[in-house]
Amino acid sequence: MERCGIQEIAIAVGSVPAELPELVERVAGANLQVRIIRSGEVPAQEGLLTGDFLLVAPGIWMGAELIAEALSWPKNSIAILAESAGSERFERIDLNRRWSGFAVLDPSAIGHCAKMPEGWSIASFLLRHALQSGAREELLDQALLTNGKLRNISDGANVADIASQLASESPQDGFLEKIILKGSRSLVPSIAGLPWLSATIAWSPLVFALASALTAYLRYSSAALALVVLSLVLGVIRTKMQDVEYRSGKPDYPRFASYSAIFVTLWLVIFNNGAEPIDATFIGLLLLGALLLGRGSSNALVRDAISPLNLGFVLVAIWVALPFLTTVKLTILAMFGALIWANWRDKRIQSKLKPN
Repeated sequence: MERCGIQEIAIAVGSVPAELPELVERVAGANLQVRIIRSGEVPAQEGLLTGDFLLVAPGIWMGAELIAEALSWPKNSIAILAESAGSERFERIDLNRRWSGFAVLDPSAIGHCAKMPEGWSIASFLLRHALQSGAREELLDQALLTNGKLRNISDGANVADIASQLASESPQDGFLEKIILKGSRSLVPSIAGLPWLSATIAWSPLVFALASALTAYLRYSSAALALVVLSLVLGVIRTKMQDVEYRSGKPDYPRFASYSAIFVTLWLVIFNNGAEPIDATFIGLLLLGALLLGRGSSNALVRDAISPLNLGFVLVAIWVALPFLTTVKLTILAMFGALIWANWRDKRIQSKLKPN
């Protein structure tokens, strides 16, 4: 939701379930405010929202692309589905139309909830009021139902499918990271559904990163790098689980600690292979700098090539044939070479776009 530009969420409920405050704590972040309001108090909240808002009915799940599209509509727009096979789970408007479960409304609509008949849901009442007020109708493509971008999960159906879709929907850079995510897509919902396994995966990257530092300290360099790669692989799955569980907006201190331990491991391995402390520090910082520059590159190919997991595999793979210090230096040269090429390519494209 933050990626779509949403900064504020208001959840209207008849009563507050025990799980809801914990979910709100997960979702809320520095750029996203979440409030819980009892349904009976909504009519008194006329100033609740200061701008046009996206109304989403209970049980409706929308993909990120659909949310972004809805936010681009003018106010007082209602998303409509034509009557067809697959739309029967959505609220009927008339014989030929059903409500998709979301609409973009003017904030003044909140005040009309004071006239809501007893027993009505807020979403249904706002829908009827908007229709009577001549709201604009947006007919949605039926493909949204078949490809899972729009679902009604009010009875708990398709929750596992949604978790699997979330596991592949958010952006991810890195060739190897994408391969791992594709292979683990079906596993993420199962892992997230088992608290003990989810907790194990959540902390395993840090545990293996610390184990790699200890192993490098004991001068088992090959084993230390293998543990680094394992930590990075598990870290990819952990990050995706955070997206599924709505935890990715929070400061990720365990991840920072994992990367810090991995940096210490690399420093120790470089030192163990004959470098002086100052040289090991310099080489390690060069590796880190090239990696950070690669992650911030505007070139998608460079971002896919220069990633933590790719770097770990390259160091292990080339070390089989070459001394480790030579391997590290060649890797640094290749990374900076790719960054220079990407910068030159961007400058060249920009120069062609400039008017003569």
